[in-house]
Amino acid sequence: MCRLALCRQLFAMVLVVAALHTPVMAETADPLSALGVRASVGAAPGYLPDRVCGTCHAGLYQSYQDVGMSHSFAKATPEHLVEDFDNAEYFHEKSQRHYRMERRGDELWFRRWKQDAGGNPTDVFETRVDWIVGSGNRARSYLYQTAAGELYELPLGWYSQGRHWAMSPGYDLPHHEGVTRPVRRECLFCHNAYPEVAAGSDAHGEPQLFPKGLPEGTGCQRCHGPGADHVRAVLTGQPIETIHSKIVNPIKLPWPQRNQVCFQCHLLPAVEIIGQRRMERTDYSFRPGQELGDYLLHVDITQPELPREDRFQINHHAYRLMQSTCYIKSEGNMGCVSCHDPHVKVKGDARIPWFRDKCLACHQDFKHDAPEILASAQQKQTTIDDCTRCHMPQRRTQDVVEVSMTDHRIARGPFDEAALLAPLEREVPTITDIEFFTPSSAPTGKVGNAYLALTILRAIGAGYALDALQKALTPLSQVPTAWLSELASAQLKLGRLNDAESTLAVLEKREDRDQEISQFASTVALLAQDPERALALLDKDRQVPDFAPGRDYNRAIAYRVLGKHEEAIAALRKVIEQRPVMTKAWTELARNQIALRQEGAARQSLAKALSIDPDDERTHQLMSSLAHETNQTTTAD
Repeated sequence: MCRLALCRQLFAMVLVVAALHTPVMAETADPLSALGVRASVGAAPGYLPDRVCGTCHAGLYQSYQDVGMSHSFAKATPEHLVEDFDNAEYFHEKSQRHYRMERRGDELWFRRWKQDAGGNPTDVFETRVDWIVGSGNRARSYLYQTAAGELYELPLGWYSQGRHWAMSPGYDLPHHEGVTRPVRRECLFCHNAYPEVAAGSDAHGEPQLFPKGLPEGTGCQRCHGPGADHVRAVLTGQPIETIHSKIVNPIKLPWPQRNQVCFQCHLLPAVEIIGQRRMERTDYSFRPGQELGDYLLHVDITQPELPREDRFQINHHAYRLMQSTCYIKSEGNMGCVSCHDPHVKVKGDARIPWFRDKCLACHQDFKHDAPEILASAQQKQTTIDDCTRCHMPQRRTQDVVEVSMTDHRIARGPFDEAALLAPLEREVPTITDIEFFTPSSAPTGKVGNAYLALTILRAIGAGYALDALQKALTPLSQVPTAWLSELASAQLKLGRLNDAESTLAVLEKREDRDQEISQFASTVALLAQDPERALALLDKDRQVPDFAPGRDYNRAIAYRVLGKHEEAIAALRKVIEQRPVMTKAWTELARNQIALRQEGAARQSLAKALSIDPDDERTHQLMSSLAHETNQTTTAD
């Protein structure tokens, strides 16, 4: 029996069982409803639960469950834990903070604290861990989710190769983002399947909110595209050609598009400066078979002290492969699936013959009879058939120094394995230039300059990049609204109020302007010490989004300047309800409580602020001021 016939038979059995337990369906009902499933709608429509794929493709589905991509994102529940919790306390010397992960029943909890001179814990922050990022094959990071749906990364990470806890990437610094590093949609793009969210909610400028029910793992359809129409075609007895046309089989795509299915996640030229998604595209709009350059504009960097051929980062699979002579000579007619089956995890001793066969498919006549090769193999206590050991060695990554990865730059060996795996210190690179990684698919002229400037602005907030962006977007009257919003935001962050006012004046005339514009304009008014205008700008919007902590914070500032402390506190309560780890909201709350002589409540608010960010200078200043005033009052009494 052919697979299509078997598949239809299996689905027919499911339909019969479903029919026995459900009323007769209307002729117009979606065929999927008989299977007890529904296709996603909204920003990423047409996706199904992966288990539906397993009905017909059981072997591929089952083997894929062993692949790291299927475990790239998961709930923090006991069945997903691989960590050592007996040694889960870590002291970070650079920031002088203590961290701990611990199991509390079926829940995973994070705890961070400092110690005073007597060794007592201070500024304690605790939260339940909601999500795990990473399969655990090499490393894992941890997220918590607020009631409103925002995700934040926690500083402590697990490193499986050494089975130890240490700081997650980007946190091994004296001063870091602590528990307030927001997770954006583009962060999860490579770690998970698309969630079901409202259409348009994944566009530029929209709040970074996630539903409570998220997919778990990359899944089948990130590589094959949404499967609903494919399954409908099977259920309704469509011809085999129609069935095949409703799903993407990457192996049948031309090599450039075939590689780009993998490159959507496994190509990151430089973690320090990440390229931008095109303004007209939404986060969840990429589909297999599309040109990646029409969705995402990767950039590469120039480091004088580290040539590109010497750079090696944790997500350099494709970047290094494209430097290989094998890839270059193939003229783009090879790629990830030349050697990898994404449905299969090749384990243990099976790896050597598996990859040897892949190499010999092109290098049939190659012989390993040179004395130095034989000597090297003997020294490493390995067989000369282990191609990857010499030509694609394991190497410590320069950005995540706790782990090693396979170097996919296929090169002549042998290599000094000890040197490649030697411990590294994470260094902040000197970057002298950036450029589009694939110039042939990148925009040119003013548009290209605008994307490069925006890339630098988002990464490091440099004033010269803002100058370049303003120049590229002149005249403003011809610039799309999304670009103007980015420009206004950057102008405000860098304190260029006059420029921001000019940009906002153009935006005010646009019918497609978003709610951020009122927030930006009220910020300008507050900085100009005009709280009445700030409130008027915030009040003029007829429709206010449900999630708008920035607007409510500005409203609170205006009320406090006007002496309306009760109104300010009410606005701040709303901010804190939506974004409980907004340190400045707690500090601002304390400022209003002090004005109303609520010293006890103010101390609690300041303590909460310091538990979130123990190094916040404004909070410490206000705490000292409150202590001084309280001491003076007590002395006078």
